Amino acid sequence: MLLCMFLVLFQLWLFLEKPHSSIETQNFCDETSSKENRSNCHDNLMDNKSNDTHSLKRKSDVMSFGQYKAVKGSQWKERVTKKSKPNEVGVQIGMLERGGKDFELKPIRNQTILLNIGKTESVDSILEKAVKKYLQFYPKSHDDGASYYLAFRDGRIIDLLPGTDEPFTIIKYKENIGKDYSRIFLYLVKEEKEDAAEHQEDDLLPDFPLTTLFSDPHNFIDCFSIDELQKTANKECDSSQKNESQIKKYENISEVLSDLNKNIDDAEQLYIIVRRSAPVARYLALWQREVNTKGSANKRVVVKFQGENGIDSGAMAKEFFAIVVRLIREHFCPDGSPVDSMLYVQNGYFKACGEIIAASLVQGGPAPFCFHSNVFKMLTAINSIDIRKLDLHIHFTESEKQLIQRISDDPSNPSYSDTILEHGYTGLVSADHTTDITRTLMVSITNRRLCYLKEFLSGLELFGIFEALQRNPLLFEPLFITSSERAVDANYVASLLIPNHSDENSSKRIVEEKIMDNFVDFLMHLEDNKVNVTGHEILANDENDCHLISCTPPDLTPAGVLGWLTGQKHRPIFGNDLQISVQFDHYCLENNPKHSICYPVVGACGRVVTLPAKHMEKENDFRSIFLTAICNAQAFGLH
Repeated sequence: MLLCMFLVLFQLWLFLEKPHSSIETQNFCDETSSKENRSNCHDNLMDNKSNDTHSLKRKSDVMSFGQYKAVKGSQWKERVTKKSKPNEVGVQIGMLERGGKDFELKPIRNQTILLNIGKTESVDSILEKAVKKYLQFYPKSHDDGASYYLAFRDGRIIDLLPGTDEPFTIIKYKENIGKDYSRIFLYLVKEEKEDAAEHQEDDLLPDFPLTTLFSDPHNFIDCFSIDELQKTANKECDSSQKNESQIKKYENISEVLSDLNKNIDDAEQLYIIVRRSAPVARYLALWQREVNTKGSANKRVVVKFQGENGIDSGAMAKEFFAIVVRLIREHFCPDGSPVDSMLYVQNGYFKACGEIIAASLVQGGPAPFCFHSNVFKMLTAINSIDIRKLDLHIHFTESEKQLIQRISDDPSNPSYSDTILEHGYTGLVSADHTTDITRTLMVSITNRRLCYLKEFLSGLELFGIFEALQRNPLLFEPLFITSSERAVDANYVASLLIPNHSDENSSKRIVEEKIMDNFVDFLMHLEDNKVNVTGHEILANDENDCHLISCTPPDLTPAGVLGWLTGQKHRPIFGNDLQISVQFDHYCLENNPKHSICYPVVGACGRVVTLPAKHMEKENDFRSIFLTAICNAQAFGLH
């Protein structure tokens, strides 16, 4: 019975599985069937194969988790990573605007952007990008309807590479100037109406062949009516008068130097690191190197004195100028005229001296006071000197007058022979040729001086000093004439002291007023007595404690005290007068009970001095403490 049931179930299973199995395993067609049936069979067979292949393909497309993670990570990285553009570089874009008394194009300070451009991109394309990005960052510079052009720092329109006929590209420009792309500055310039009018001047002339125009005078008359010619002449006259009126009239030298101060390029600095006691040649060599490195001297000077901790906020630069200008006066203009040395022409020292003096004038340093009045007059009229019409009393210094007069009195004196020959006289040396000898000396001295002064003036062109000097010689004369220097005396320094007193009638106020009296008396003592401090000074901290303190000889004059307190030993040339704030410390003993003595604390850049009230109430104590402080703390830093 069981066997029969098993056979029945087995037959049923075969019956149910047979159609599926035949379809799944049917990989051929019966050739004996009809043509139509064979065609359908082939089509079904191909569909089955296609389905099987697609099924296998789907199975092979299934990725593991690691493969899926790697693919998705690669897609994300490609999406967020900025594609590199090897042909693009970044350059600085600024804007020039007209300003100053001469309405010259000058960069707008602290308004530059970094623009990515192609190495071979055209000027028009660079201009379009620059205008769009610059005005996005600085919308206040936007002017509806204004057009711009691309220019170099001096205002020249960028079209061709400088000195060539080759179209401008940034890669070629970089090769020519030798700077990194990030240090290349290009500027936008707003095209003003006056500029557009200049470009349209040629439109005033008719489109007429020049040969025809001037071959017959009647043609010229026919081209312009009398009214048109008159209008053109009036327009040119008005333009000329406008330019003359734009030249600013100055009342004093402070106004001139304040305007010239605007010509300082604050984009970069001239950073000078030097010893205080360095010789003048060292100062000039460091200056020349820094100027050559930066490409120009029209930068703000920042100074670091070796071995000192001070940070230059203006005072250290002024002290640098005070040192160098004094050395220039002593070594290069000892008698009011440039020293006779062609070496200083060859190595550029005369030019460097002019640059340093120009920088000193516009950055608040001392005036040079280095020339005799006759030499200064020659400086201002250097292109109009006629060497055949020299006058002994107009063109020469006192020492030169004396030399020429001595030789004129006794030209045959053997002691003058070398001098006469050195100045180029080749005639007979005798009393009969006195006029020839003296005139030759005058011509030789003048020619050499003109050579030196031209080198000096090439340095004074910095910041526009020379141009301003030619226009305002009377205003500049007191800054260059040796006899014009106003001394810094005790009364002047005392007038600058602004004490920060305590309340009226308080005990602290009484002590502070006594200290201020001691301060003024100390300044007058330095002025009336030549005080020299050398070797060691004995300083008594108290009755039972005395020790030696090493002291470097300082400038113990009222000017030296002013220099110690402010960084400058001269009266200000322009701007507000100096003010020195005097503070009083009444709590030094409470703050530091174990100390025995305190010294003044000086902030030269801020022009502040703090005096320890407990230690400087007595006059002798004030002098001793102040003298020790100025001796041992001449450098910038904490001592």
